[in-house]
Amino acid sequence: MFDSEDDCQIQQENEIMAIKAIYEQDFTYTENTKAPRFRGALSIKIFLSQESLIFFTGGRNGGDPPLKVRYLPPVKIIFSMPSDYPSQEALEFELECLWMRWDWLRKLERKLLQIWEEKKDVVLDHFAEFIQHEALDYLQISFPLRLNDDYIGGSMLKTIIHTYNQQAMNLDFANDHFNCGICLEEKRGERCFQLRTCQHVFCQECLREYFVMLIREGFILQIKCPDPGCKSQHKLAGDEVTEIVGAEMGKRYSDLLEKQKLETDPLVTFCPPSTPCHMDNTKKIVEEYMKADESTKAIMELRYGTKNLEKLVRDANAELETSKWVKSNTQPCPQCETPIEKSMGCNHMLCTRCETHFCYLCGLWIDPKEPYQHFNDSKSPCNQRLFDGVNVDDFDIPDDFVII
Repeated sequence: MFDSEDDCQIQQENEIMAIKAIYEQDFTYTENTKAPRFRGALSIKIFLSQESLIFFTGGRNGGDPPLKVRYLPPVKIIFSMPSDYPSQEALEFELECLWMRWDWLRKLERKLLQIWEEKKDVVLDHFAEFIQHEALDYLQISFPLRLNDDYIGGSMLKTIIHTYNQQAMNLDFANDHFNCGICLEEKRGERCFQLRTCQHVFCQECLREYFVMLIREGFILQIKCPDPGCKSQHKLAGDEVTEIVGAEMGKRYSDLLEKQKLETDPLVTFCPPSTPCHMDNTKKIVEEYMKADESTKAIMELRYGTKNLEKLVRDANAELETSKWVKSNTQPCPQCETPIEKSMGCNHMLCTRCETHFCYLCGLWIDPKEPYQHFNDSKSPCNQRLFDGVNVDDFDIPDDFVII
């Protein structure tokens, strides 16, 4: 016995409520007083089991590298429910999908109609399940996939797929939970930041504070992944740093990076700034004043001013003392010539400015891949002198260093 029209209406109402609860914002519908009572659209997301490649032919992006995607734009079921659906009449529907070929969509529609014929029951959820989990295999769509890069609504298909994939990944990330590698607390993805190169995740607050501290101190070459086990040594892109620390500190980072680049470039020479001071060659004046007798000093004091000369002498003496201290307590980096002081530890040094490895004893560059070879080389003047001036018992000796 066939279900009555009232029974069909009840089943339709129940199906609409169930689909609305399951798919929420991916489902829209309107209710009418006349048949068909319900019309609507259900968007079914397509998930790939792993990141896959899509090549595009034709169009202006034909020669570009392929896209790597995990999410494809959805298949949309546009439907209306006849009065005798689901028991006697099939759901009226058509499929839309930005990236699927016309013949794929028609073949998929025939398969979905077959599902209703087998069940003679409410089928929207069955349609959604099939599209989401079986449609790619049924249509024999395999990856890497080749698509024609056509204009769709004023945009290229490649751009549409790339944008959708990125938005879907961002949404998944925001809803997930991660352990911050700095504060070690679990945070929602919406409060975290994932570095582009290595994909390590840290909470936004920790990463921002850490990078801001480095920028303020001028240690711009240390702005990279804070994970101690990270194998990526690439610098972060300027826009990525700005996204983390904000526009003001991002500009300071860019300025310091450019300044450091110019200072280490042997082909660049800085012109001294112009000065309104009329006391040219102050070094020569100070030397002459310090060697002069009292009568000559009196003449110079009238010419240049006693306070000016006394200040120049104080500055010269302070600079001399500083130079002596720097010479006796630091070793210049062989790359950028920044004076590096060793407060503790062994004689294998790492420049805080350009991250060059060097020996504190002789000042020579050290291969970062084999930093202790320099101290194990019998021909080196620093052979067996890694811990010169250090109490060895206070430190862990590297496994690859041999004391004979």
